[in-house]
Amino acid sequence: MKNNVTEADIQQGILQYLTLRFPHGYFKRQNTLPIPIRMKVNGVWQITGFRKARDAGTSDIIGCLKGRFVAIEVKRTKRDKPSPDQQKFLDDINAAGGIGFVARSIDDVRENLG
Repeated sequence: MKNNVTEADIQQGILQYLTLRFPHGYFKRQNTLPIPIRMKVNGVWQITGFRKARDAGTSDIIGCLKGRFVAIEVKRTKRDKPSPDQQKFLDDINAAGGIGFVARSIDDVRENLG
């Protein structure tokens, strides 16, 4: 049987869980999109490519819980791994005293946040 659950579905479920479980916490979905490169070609502005966003690597869900920054990188399966930028972001958050981790389900969030 094929699993049609997307990362967006998992993110939505995690955000709903966090809102119910931690009503005094703050959590939001963080979009990181590539930045278009625009150039004038024959007098017309066109998108000629994309460059990495300044905040590349920022986790899918960020927030604050009991005064600690929280970063959750959502992945769909065990095979899906964080990119080097994403892993560096999580490592930096943990080194600074925050809580950063990869979650593939609400169970992973429970395990890391309670």
